[in-house]
Amino acid sequence: MSEKSKFIKRVGLIGLTNIINLLVGLILIPVFTKGKPIEYYGIWVQINVSLNLIPALTCLGLPYTLVRYLPGEEDPDKIADTVYSIISTVIIINTILAPFIAYLVIRYATANQTNLIPIFTLLIIVQSIYSVGIAYLRALQRVKKYSLIVITQNIVTAVAVALLISMNYGIKSALAALLIINTMITLIFMAEIIRDNGIRVPRFKDIGEHLSFGLPTILGNFSDWIVSSSDRYLIGYFMGVAYVGYYNPSYSIASLVNIFMWPLVFMLPPKLSELYENGHLSEIRLYLEYSLKYYLLLAIPSLFGISALSKPVLAIISTPEIASKSFLIVPIVSASVILYGIYAIISQIFVIKKRTGFIARVWMIAATLNFALNIIAIPYLGLLGAAIATLLAYVLSFVLTVRYANKLFTVPFKLLDTVKITLGGTAMYLMITFIEVSKITEVIVTVIGGTLFYFLLMYLLGVFSKKELDLLKSN
Repeated sequence: MSEKSKFIKRVGLIGLTNIINLLVGLILIPVFTKGKPIEYYGIWVQINVSLNLIPALTCLGLPYTLVRYLPGEEDPDKIADTVYSIISTVIIINTILAPFIAYLVIRYATANQTNLIPIFTLLIIVQSIYSVGIAYLRALQRVKKYSLIVITQNIVTAVAVALLISMNYGIKSALAALLIINTMITLIFMAEIIRDNGIRVPRFKDIGEHLSFGLPTILGNFSDWIVSSSDRYLIGYFMGVAYVGYYNPSYSIASLVNIFMWPLVFMLPPKLSELYENGHLSEIRLYLEYSLKYYLLLAIPSLFGISALSKPVLAIISTPEIASKSFLIVPIVSASVILYGIYAIISQIFVIKKRTGFIARVWMIAATLNFALNIIAIPYLGLLGAAIATLLAYVLSFVLTVRYANKLFTVPFKLLDTVKITLGGTAMYLMITFIEVSKITEVIVTVIGGTLFYFLLMYLLGVFSKKELDLLKSN
């Protein structure tokens, strides 16, 4: 099997994994919003948003360093020392910082639910080690194993949390279940590392080089988080935690477009790093070209489809009140997600050239703009103001990244195909708006019909070449 065929299969498997995980995550929206105080859901969202941010800061960018440095490395001693040096550093730093960070988050972001601090402290430590395990499988491109583990984790988590909340055991019990499940998965990752490398005492031989690569990503990760998630904190501050519960279902629906981005973001760094180390620059250009084309081929129509169905879908999975308050957020956030996806693909140019400092600067600028706009817009425009601030920040990061990436490596972008894709998405949107939808079965039928209509248009417009069709059929 060719390397391109392997890449396509792995991207497809990661895509399927993300679809399942997102659908499982959507199950929790009605569990928290139907018949329960909306504040419950707001607190759950704040905690999970924090769990996504904290390891990205406290791990010093070291998990991502594995993704850049392990591909192409053939010395087993160097691999083992790199992995154990990074794990040890991450454990030490997070054990020191976790109690303080947990106190701040619980004190100021969850309406002072101080009984959650001990569990959240342990969650931070476990999540930091978990992030190294994920990065290890990603660096070695063990996609099947990653997919099986993550799908199982998310299904078990959703079922456990849904049962506990439905039986009125409260947020603390749900977090305890999350801690137990995440700990078990982390132990599986550690067993995988030990099986491959044995048990080693780290020498920290190359930790300086790894930190020089990883540390700039801290600012980038924090700034990225400000753009993508800090609006939840600011909405909670200006409008109350209940409005976080109104905002997040729409944000979750809009973020479904991420389904098409994350497989590429997961697979491109190790693959492109390997090609770059071996001097295959033309292959890198080819991977970037087709990644952009097929991302937009799927993401742009998703924006139109999700926007057309946002209000009825929100009413089905949450409540009519939430749908009426937040459905207009969906197209704005979906457009933001698409811009972020293009950025995420193009920014791999800076990763393979070890220019992570530039990525950090871009997100610092975007985060400053986003934070300022949120403070101005949320008091006057409410939830819609937060969505608009997010979109403008992503526009800025997109423009800066494309402009400077072209100075390092020509960005292959097919404008004509993008125009055809946009026209096809618009036609699908117009078709869907004429269909009345009030049940989940009607949503499914409408999505299938719209998808078939869109891809028929793409075929008629000649978006697929014969070579591309042959390659897709063979996979």
